[in-house]
Amino acid sequence: MKRTLLPIALLMLTISGFSQQDMPITDESEPPVRSPKPSSRNKFPPAYNAPNKIAVRSSFSLNTNFSFLYWMPMEDNLEPGVMIDTNSATLTKGEIIDFDFEYKPGFNIGISYGLERDHWDFSANYTRLRSEMKTTPNITAGNHISPIILMPQIAGTNNYNSVTEKWHLTLDFIDAGLSRSYFNGTQLTFRYFLGARGAWIYQNLNCQFGSVGNSVRGISTSNGVVDSTLKSNSWAVGPRIGLNGNWMVGNGLRFYGNGGADLLFTRYDLNREESSTLLNFTYKMNEKQINTLRTHLDLELGLGWGSHFCQNKWYLDLSAGYGFQVFFDQNMFRTFYNSNSFIGETPHGNLYIQGLTVKAELDF
Repeated sequence: MKRTLLPIALLMLTISGFSQQDMPITDESEPPVRSPKPSSRNKFPPAYNAPNKIAVRSSFSLNTNFSFLYWMPMEDNLEPGVMIDTNSATLTKGEIIDFDFEYKPGFNIGISYGLERDHWDFSANYTRLRSEMKTTPNITAGNHISPIILMPQIAGTNNYNSVTEKWHLTLDFIDAGLSRSYFNGTQLTFRYFLGARGAWIYQNLNCQFGSVGNSVRGISTSNGVVDSTLKSNSWAVGPRIGLNGNWMVGNGLRFYGNGGADLLFTRYDLNREESSTLLNFTYKMNEKQINTLRTHLDLELGLGWGSHFCQNKWYLDLSAGYGFQVFFDQNMFRTFYNSNSFIGETPHGNLYIQGLTVKAELDF
């Protein structure tokens, strides 16, 4: 009998032990409280853009490049004068004489070195362009020229029958900075850069007006010439940033678009000299150390191709594109419009450049 009660007693003690455990108390009027779970959105690893690095055997991490430039410089407010038609006794017609701009050759040369840290590159480039253009309009019988660019004290009321205008432009740029090229997807690559630019821009504008001894509507003129020489020399330095993009289409071909901008501290020295054999006197004016800020923007679109050769020891890249640039307020030639005093203004015309760039790069 005792052996029969022993298992029953053990079972009762076990049930009694479970009945003494604390049971959770819930209130049906409030939702149960749950421990927050970590969100998967906060568990993403840090992003890393895979570098677009040209791999060659026995690499020295060097890149050299040379570009042939065929650019057309253009500038606002270079018109020498107005061609006046006085064949009618009651009607005067005028046409502004525009400057004839032309394409001129130049070059760019550069080198870059791949850094070990995070696939950055250090690069330096030099750009050179020399341009000299001339405008000589044809003047028919019954027409004469009213100068725009001359000072009123020099121009006077003379009847000018010829004009020759020459514009000489010198551009030198040195760019240096850091850049990194990386993939954004599988076919699109970006290369952003930041650095500094030094710029030297020299301009000479020479005009010669010729006058013959005749009369236009009762105004008699004498025979002689007026020479005008305007000079603008400037240097500039400041930060430069930009972004280059490449869309890989296969077989080494790609379309590319490059854009850049810089903001430069700029200093100008201006000189003006005008002489007249008609009036037998000369004006000379100087304006030194004009300090200001100037902005420059550029954009280029084109097509490129690249491939390894010599058993992957070298990588050659060829490209050709057409670009546009603007140097804001670069024309500092002052205009005068009062014949009794030196009252005038600086029109601040922009300097524009458009043209072809053919480039060859070699990685080794």
